[in-house]
Amino acid sequence: MPYPNEHAARLRNPDDFDPKSFRRTDGGMIYGKIKVPKTVAIIWGKLKGKAKPSDNPVPQALRFAKENWTAEKARKWLKDNGVKYISFEPAGSSSRQAAGDPVILKEIAENPFIFTMPGLVEFAETSPDKPKNKVKLTLYDGSIVDHWYWGKLAFDQKTMRMAKKRNPILFSHDVTQRIAVSDTTVFEPKFVMEGDFLKTSPLAQGVKAEMDEGFPFEASLRFDPDKSTLEHIKEGETGEVNGHKLKGPGTIIRNALILEGSICVFGALKNTQSQAFETILHKENIMPEEITNMTLAELTGENFSTVLPEIYNQVLIKGKAEGEQAGKQRFADLQKVCGDDAALIVQCLSEGKTAADAASLRMIKLQAETKRLAEENAALKAKRIDPAVSEFSDTAPAPGTSGKFDEAKATDAQLKEHFAQTQDLKDRFSSAEAYIAGVRHPAK
Repeated sequence: MPYPNEHAARLRNPDDFDPKSFRRTDGGMIYGKIKVPKTVAIIWGKLKGKAKPSDNPVPQALRFAKENWTAEKARKWLKDNGVKYISFEPAGSSSRQAAGDPVILKEIAENPFIFTMPGLVEFAETSPDKPKNKVKLTLYDGSIVDHWYWGKLAFDQKTMRMAKKRNPILFSHDVTQRIAVSDTTVFEPKFVMEGDFLKTSPLAQGVKAEMDEGFPFEASLRFDPDKSTLEHIKEGETGEVNGHKLKGPGTIIRNALILEGSICVFGALKNTQSQAFETILHKENIMPEEITNMTLAELTGENFSTVLPEIYNQVLIKGKAEGEQAGKQRFADLQKVCGDDAALIVQCLSEGKTAADAASLRMIKLQAETKRLAEENAALKAKRIDPAVSEFSDTAPAPGTSGKFDEAKATDAQLKEHFAQTQDLKDRFSSAEAYIAGVRHPAK
């Protein structure tokens, strides 16, 4: 029933929640990033099976006070803030769904990896003499469509592929309700699956009979997100696909691996959320409501690896790769500055020095080496014998002797030293004084 004083936007089916867990707040944050005004009430609840007190509540509905909001204003706020809802009920309205509101079924909203195009299930052409037993599902026409989860959505037809050579056609994506087997698939100009109804299946024969009576079934496909490429187009950006330009925000699914096609009444069955959904949410950094409702204070470095293990591992791998690349680049930069000075490179790496630091240290080392060499050169010069000085040294040969010792011109000191260095003189004279006396007063 409609509420007399509030417009109600249902975000999730109340049947998904523990009925004892509902509570109401005036405004606040939902999905971790959307701020709701105080004039809008948020209905919170805990999903069934979430019995722990520490589990965060999930927003189930938004209530817009009639005195502050018109139905049109409320719808515009929901659209402008990207809030996806499964129904909108104006205050006092007798209809859950007003004209122009998006038709988003709960069962489809639970699995974003199911895509439905209504009214595209028909009998495949057969010869007139054969009974109708072939079914044809047109699953995608190459256009850009609006999707409740992905925004603007398109599959790249050139890269689509089937999981098997022969593929299942199910009823509402239920693997226990098998209808037909497809052995013919084309992706362009439209993605079409054709197959034969199972003759031994009462369900298949029942669906065939209802189609023959004109029941408007819908065609729906399921793809494997873990083996497909999800190209997210940001707002303001554009992507090319199937000859069209997709303006973001939106998603282009390339290399889509199609698991099966289904015949449905209204898209997918209830509670068909796949395990792959949980995997891809982490892989693509798209977090479930239970996680996006966490506050920054609750998500810490200590619990990151346990709360978000998939994202943690991705960050770890990416960080390691980037760190290794940064290390190689740093070594190359240091080597460029330090040249063949291995000791300086090791010092800079161990001390966390930059290339600029290394250049300064290398300049200091070069200046110190230049100073040391200058000092050594000065010392060598000081040791050299000046010819002008050596001419007057005590041990120098007497001038004019061309290197020969001239006793007549030698001083007493020179004669004494000459005696000490000459064995022949020692044999001839008893002492240096006797030798000097002999030189000064030679016998006549």
